[in-house]
Amino acid sequence: MTNTNSNEYLQFIHNIYLNGGYVSKRDLFRLKKSGLINDNKDEGEKEINPITKSDIDNFNEDLNKNKKERQKEKYKFAQKVDISDKNQITKSDWLPNDIVKHSKEFVMWINSINDCFAKQIKYEKFELYCKQAEQWFENSTNITDCENRNEQMDFIFKESERCEQNTLYGALKYAYLSEAYMYDGKRKYVAGDDYKHHKILFYLFDCGYSTIIGKPRQIGATSAFGIAAVMKTIFNKNHYIKFITENKKTGEEIFNDKIKFVFSCLEDWLKPTVLNDRDNLFKIGKKEKKGTITGVNSRIEVVNPEITAINGGSPNIVFIDEIGSINILIEMVNEGLPAILWKNPETGKLELRRQLALWGTGTAKSGGGAFEELWNKIMGLWQIGKYDVGIIPIFFDWTTRCTPQEYEEQKIKYYGKTSKSNSTTTSRSIQQFHQHYPSTPDDMFVTTAQTLVSREFINTNISRIRNSSDKFKCQHGYFEPIFDFNSPENERSDVPYKIIGAEWIPTDDFDPRITATIFQHPKKDWMYRYYQGTDPIASDTGASKMASAIWDKQYNTVSAIVNLREQHNPKYCYLQCMLLGLYYDTNKTTDVKELLEANIGLAYANYKELKGYWHSMLVNSELPPSLQSGNGSSVGVDNKGTRNRVIINYMTELFTSFGERIYIDTPFEQLKTFVCNITRSGNETWGSLDKKFYDDDVLFAVTYAYISAISKITLLPIEKSKDIIKNKYSYELKYDKNWNLTRAMVSARV
Repeated sequence: MTNTNSNEYLQFIHNIYLNGGYVSKRDLFRLKKSGLINDNKDEGEKEINPITKSDIDNFNEDLNKNKKERQKEKYKFAQKVDISDKNQITKSDWLPNDIVKHSKEFVMWINSINDCFAKQIKYEKFELYCKQAEQWFENSTNITDCENRNEQMDFIFKESERCEQNTLYGALKYAYLSEAYMYDGKRKYVAGDDYKHHKILFYLFDCGYSTIIGKPRQIGATSAFGIAAVMKTIFNKNHYIKFITENKKTGEEIFNDKIKFVFSCLEDWLKPTVLNDRDNLFKIGKKEKKGTITGVNSRIEVVNPEITAINGGSPNIVFIDEIGSINILIEMVNEGLPAILWKNPETGKLELRRQLALWGTGTAKSGGGAFEELWNKIMGLWQIGKYDVGIIPIFFDWTTRCTPQEYEEQKIKYYGKTSKSNSTTTSRSIQQFHQHYPSTPDDMFVTTAQTLVSREFINTNISRIRNSSDKFKCQHGYFEPIFDFNSPENERSDVPYKIIGAEWIPTDDFDPRITATIFQHPKKDWMYRYYQGTDPIASDTGASKMASAIWDKQYNTVSAIVNLREQHNPKYCYLQCMLLGLYYDTNKTTDVKELLEANIGLAYANYKELKGYWHSMLVNSELPPSLQSGNGSSVGVDNKGTRNRVIINYMTELFTSFGERIYIDTPFEQLKTFVCNITRSGNETWGSLDKKFYDDDVLFAVTYAYISAISKITLLPIEKSKDIIKNKYSYELKYDKNWNLTRAMVSARV
């Protein structure tokens, strides 16, 4: 006789699944003694052997039923459980081929999420994962639909397998969340359009990826990971999950509301025996006698941050909540990083050993900037294609949480009277708004420091650039030199022949060879249109970048930038910047004049002189009077003292006057962290918020290019094929600031 509706019996079948189809003599004896299973065989004749699912069928009252009849019932039930079995999506359809060597499609998908959640591109494997869960959910049945013991066994085995491999399905089918406003204190979990980000979290989790997540407030990330932790625990034997929270109080809330509550709302057959649910330790199993535990034997532990918290106890999965409030985050993660991946000695491939998921909102004072430091480190490695750290950076912007209309409503509440102002100082309320509703990752770490232009102006232009039509999209690539093969260089040169030009090599957006971004390629037959500015590296060592930019005097915009750092080959930085100027010198007349920051640019100036392009650089006497300093024949501008303030004024003028004409977003990204500091003597100094993490090289390169164009204010852009016909030109002899007699061209429209 079998009591097929007994919770103990149903849990017994679930345990058989978790044990991989193995059942012990003790289990069978206990069930038969309680009357749950009854057969005519002597218990003493039984051995403790592994049995298959069909073997277990022998322990029911239908022992002598015809095999064909049993198979017919199983087939009927399979059809009832899932009508889409014939075209079923399998786990192998959506699993990545490698969790370290990412495919181009996967990287593009992640980058699109980080750019704007609402405009993310489609990724086929993710779509298949969601479709699998949704098909199963739409066509699934419940345990109460089973008519006999065979159907129950089929159901439990199939459901357990589904929930174990697809957390999204398990959440849709069985999860409830605590909700005080509901009449019964709970609500069914859903993952509709408002929670599409949960699908992404579940997918990355089920694939085995480790993640660091920056997010707005109130998107339910902790609830989602709480569900994932419970599902992974009850469907995996001997599994250990550690939940690290910012403090004891938060840990207790998560333990009770996100773990114990989710488990309590599961169907009875899903709930293994709970051995412990106190002191922030949730342990499930089946204790037979002292020192012996059978069944699931898995646990979730909620702990406070410690440097050794990730490694302590060798957990399979580690969740870290509200990482912006944990000041030892860097030390804790660094301690655990070596254990995330290991190289399989047989295959030689990096494989997952431990899985991490870290998430947080903004930067709390108690965190000491650790979240920001870790985020910039991991995102920086991701952007240059260094994936060996094993952690994927995910940024959910405000479009994850609300519509544009709701965003504007919240903005008014936070900004108050300053919502339409052009203030460059960020109040505490405005700081909170951008942390709670971030548009870019930098918004998570915004400070109250004064920026050069208002944050609203910066964000508006970044949004304009990213939402612009294809006509205004930029192109990425690098430059290669064009050689005169009849003029070899000496043996110490970094190139074999004399350089006479530059060739543009376009690449895709993720090519590691990228050094430059071009908005508009040079127009041929133009004179006095393009001007170059360069912010060089200060030394051959260090980690700062070198940047150079082209200013288009005709359209008053930035045509192109070079921005790179080759730590072990600084001459390559010099080469790419020099080639940028040659590429825009379409007439080969060196009329693309370059302004260099002189106080740190001696090595680059010498490089150009050796290559024969010294005369393309502006000398100090050609600059506006406020930027001239002493030796008029020296190259470039000295960015020190009062001249620094003048350069900052030109930078402000550039963005306030022509910012809306610029379609390269890098300068605006750097403006977000380009802030004013007041020295002890009361003087203003401008620079990046933290030079370890943020750059300002492109800002200065663009400004120098702009100043270069202003220095040649009397030279108007000329299209030789048209303007010379349409204009009459006369020439005058004029004295420059150093009283040198020069011949200047003056144009007049006919």
